[in-house]
Amino acid sequence: MTTPARQKSGYLERIEALLYDPDIGARLNEPAFRALPTEVGELATRAFMKDSVADQQHVHEVLYAINVASLALPWEHKAVQVDHPFIAQIRYAIESAWDRADRQRHKALLDSLPPVEKFEEWVTSHIRDHSSNVSHPLFRFLKEDATRDQLRLFFFQESPFDIFHADLITLMMPGVYGQMKAEMAHNFNDEMGDGAGEAAVHRTIRIETGRQMGIDTDAHIRQINRFVAEELALSNMYFDGIKNRGKLVQGIGMMLATETMVPGRINHQIQGFRRNGMDGDQIYYLTLHAEVDVGHGADWMRNVVLPLVRKHPETMRELMLGVERRLYQAGAVCDRMMTYLRDAEPATVEVA
Repeated sequence: MTTPARQKSGYLERIEALLYDPDIGARLNEPAFRALPTEVGELATRAFMKDSVADQQHVHEVLYAINVASLALPWEHKAVQVDHPFIAQIRYAIESAWDRADRQRHKALLDSLPPVEKFEEWVTSHIRDHSSNVSHPLFRFLKEDATRDQLRLFFFQESPFDIFHADLITLMMPGVYGQMKAEMAHNFNDEMGDGAGEAAVHRTIRIETGRQMGIDTDAHIRQINRFVAEELALSNMYFDGIKNRGKLVQGIGMMLATETMVPGRINHQIQGFRRNGMDGDQIYYLTLHAEVDVGHGADWMRNVVLPLVRKHPETMRELMLGVERRLYQAGAVCDRMMTYLRDAEPATVEVA
């Protein structure tokens, strides 16, 4: 099925133009670009403080374009201006407004955290019982009712987060040592296929699985406007919590939520694909993660989270903010996908 591509907004067009312009200084003298930080600041206020759905789409497209550029390779682009102060100003404006809104949204939970000795049991139950986990109607829909095209479209929409998972783990590790780094490295090693070569790397397998499904495998870079705001936000949230070193504890909490809840959710997708006659290489990325990811949540808890909160109890609040941001955003994705998949018209997913 075709993923409906919205017209690129003026915000996205201008930020992409600046990100890869070797003469960014000259462009910034043009009125349309000089006004961009002010416009984006107002956009972010409407998106996060006033919950404007249309503005959330635009702001997450801009932020995601910046995050994608932060991983761009100089031998593939003549210029990557992601570290230019002008771009940093725009990113800061977006993430600051988002941070203020999320801290207010989750304040009640953050004000009622348990003592350290009860944290493991409390947070594990909180994650597993959350409405965004397998109990959400979306997963029963994927398992029992979704068509093959709807399942493929869901897999496609998950690209902005899934495709960068190993990169995000890598970005967590600098400056972290001992038991915590060993666990992060173990998780990363699994993503790299445990040293079995490029064909075993999970990113490679995901791209190949996408090809097997007949979907566009580089749209997450070249056609950002084909993704819904909620999926872009899920990826942006991780970049925010990991690339910003002051929020690294949030990133650790986000990863705890992901690793604790993902295997069960994937199993519902697998059963849905099998019901529609797809198996083996066609959905190998999913079946692989249903096996490999089992235990990741418990390991992350034991080797990263608990040593951190026991030694530094003051980090619990920020860690839980990361957990809750991840759960909230996962819930937003699930809610949006329920209507998005049902409204999509049957067609063939475009191939690059």
